[in-house]
Amino acid sequence: MGGEQYSYSEGDKAWFATFLARCERQSKGYIGLSLTNFITSTVCAIAEGSVLEINGAVFIFSSDTSISGAIATGLNYIVCSVTGTTAEAYWTSTVGSYDIAKQGFYTGSERYVGECYYDGASYESKQEYNGANKTRGDGIPEGIIVARISGYFGDGANDSYIAVSIPLTSKWKACDGAALNDPLSIIFNGAGRYLPNLTDDRFLQGNALANVGDIGGSNTIANHKHQTGHLTGASTKHLYMYNSGGSNIQINSFEGLASNAHGGMLFYQTSDITLYSKTDGGGGDNRPKYLSCQYIMKVRA
Repeated sequence: MGGEQYSYSEGDKAWFATFLARCERQSKGYIGLSLTNFITSTVCAIAEGSVLEINGAVFIFSSDTSISGAIATGLNYIVCSVTGTTAEAYWTSTVGSYDIAKQGFYTGSERYVGECYYDGASYESKQEYNGANKTRGDGIPEGIIVARISGYFGDGANDSYIAVSIPLTSKWKACDGAALNDPLSIIFNGAGRYLPNLTDDRFLQGNALANVGDIGGSNTIANHKHQTGHLTGASTKHLYMYNSGGSNIQINSFEGLASNAHGGMLFYQTSDITLYSKTDGGGGDNRPKYLSCQYIMKVRA
């Protein structure tokens, strides 16, 4: 049997009672929770206006309600317990489980409604539960890298940069190659894992997923070598070089020199050769104009 549509008939004396009963059933598993200080590192509370169904009854929070109890270093959960007609919230590090019949995370008659990571000073990675789902922080996925300039310029020509000290939250780390072991991170939840190092004038390059993590390149033209041609085969190799002044042109160890029909010069070589063009820039910078920034990476929710 599928879902039944709500309906009533004019004159049906029982319709209102039926409607209320159905609305009460609809509240099962309902959670309209909001946490204060959701995107900051400050301690949170259950926000005014939150509505929760707990073990068959609906509770409305008419004002901000603090979460009682001590919070331990590490991952903590927000649990609501009921005494009489009042619901209160407290911290616990004990994990709950999803109860299909009650449509929520529970331990006994107490409902889990959210969680938070406490590092001993800051309250981070706050999450609000919604039925079987959890809202992971600000919705920005772990692993994303963004360019950051925590400062401003003295004019519109990018002159006289003035830095402003803006500390990173524990969700974000500078891409400086440092080791990171964070149990709440999907990526860095183990020893021997390092952040990417983007402090050496390195550019990011888009690539196929299978090639993500490839590195290469050089900032100076002294190390650049470009292959421009390859002559192969057993027959005589011809390379035409045009010289409008009519003077001879010498290229490495070519064995002959003659004029060709086009007024240029014909060089010929009887063995296989590979031709290269190389420019020695003396270690000069080979980049276009740029603006330096700091790369930071989202390491956890």
